[in-house]
Amino acid sequence: VALLGVLPAAACGLGAGVISVVQGPPPLMSATDSLLPPEAAGARAVVRTVWPPLLATLGVAPLLAGRPASGSHAPAGVIGAVTIPVYVLLGLVGVWVRRREPIHAWFRDAFSQVGAGSGPAAAG
Repeated sequence: VALLGVLPAAACGLGAGVISVVQGPPPLMSATDSLLPPEAAGARAVVRTVWPPLLATLGVAPLLAGRPASGSHAPAGVIGAVTIPVYVLLGLVGVWVRRREPIHAWFRDAFSQVGAGSGPAAAG
């Protein structure tokens, strides 16, 4: 039962470390930040800062969910049920790490089109 809970915790800790290393230090100024209002740029900075510790903390969720269930239900079943969304999240993190450059390029293009006024409002 402990092995079911330790694997997602270790994987999320590793994933959080990978996110932190891949992100690197926050940029001082970028083209996308100059187009965002201060509130959105601040929210972006907060999400960037909070995301790795939040992922590492979510890795312990299966253990925490299985602990009170030990009296009424089989803890392995509860841990297994909570582990599935954690592994799905880890899969999304893996996709982001692997494909982050095309994802960021898409966002840069989307923001540059909005900033250039190439939307439907500019045509009319």
